Amino acid sequence: MKIAIIGSNSFLGKHLFSRLFKSKRDLSFYLFGSRIESNLIENECISFKEYIFPTTKLNYELLATFDIIYFCSAVGVQSNLIVTEESIYGLNTFEPIRLAIELEKNNFKGQLVTFGSYFEIGSNTTNKYFSENEVVYAHGDVPNHYCNSKRMLSRYIIGNLHKINWFHFILPTIYGPNENPMRLIPYLINSIVNKEPINITSGTQLRQYIQIDDIVDLLVELLENNIKGGIFNIGPNSVISIKELIETIFNVMNYDAMNVSIINKVDENMKYLALDSSKAKEIFNWQPKIDLIQGIKTYL
Repeated sequence: MKIAIIGSNSFLGKHLFSRLFKSKRDLSFYLFGSRIESNLIENECISFKEYIFPTTKLNYELLATFDIIYFCSAVGVQSNLIVTEESIYGLNTFEPIRLAIELEKNNFKGQLVTFGSYFEIGSNTTNKYFSENEVVYAHGDVPNHYCNSKRMLSRYIIGNLHKINWFHFILPTIYGPNENPMRLIPYLINSIVNKEPINITSGTQLRQYIQIDDIVDLLVELLENNIKGGIFNIGPNSVISIKELIETIFNVMNYDAMNVSIINKVDENMKYLALDSSKAKEIFNWQPKIDLIQGIKTYL
């Protein structure tokens, strides 16, 4: 089976490749990313192509020969990185759309996998779990171009103009080892370990957190089924306030919160973000297995 991972150096792409590579399946990989680990270069089942958007152009004829393509590339996720609006929409919205169109022209018979975000919901104060349609057609104000670019991609896909088998997974906040150290969980853990001051929000927002390995479990399952593509929410069964999340981390780390400052954050207008994942759980027979305390301990 031939697998392509576009964005192989992304948080999700790295974890996905690691799991598949260690799975002992009869797989060959084509990795599109900014770099490849030196110990993988000579492996005969791995090919690598430098992919730096917008400089690199994808080889659509080559990609059409693969059994499954995971499009893990994204830009604009981290607010501390400066990127142009053109890059955000170019990579997050129009690159996967262009890929799907070109794959169809080249008679692609495999599966294309892309990702959305529950931040597409935008500003919301209602305590509810959003279905796939409710996420895609949400009209709450979004705080940045990243959220809007993901919303645009999801709305293109739900139009069903494509004829390829396209899976689009809308994700909550994913976390796990080796994620960007500026994200909340590694930031808190590293600050505690290094005895540094901690700046946090008031924590009134309610969110869903899912450990990266639970997402990868589902993505690997795609290799084994003949399910028709579509849009699927992927999330845990419950929500947690940011305040509760922070307190849980402090408890796991045995930290006495003495040196903590409260700051404002741009997404505080999105008070409640939650996905109804019943569709994916029924169709894929999937459930997240790793609870928050177990997930936090994977960093240690």
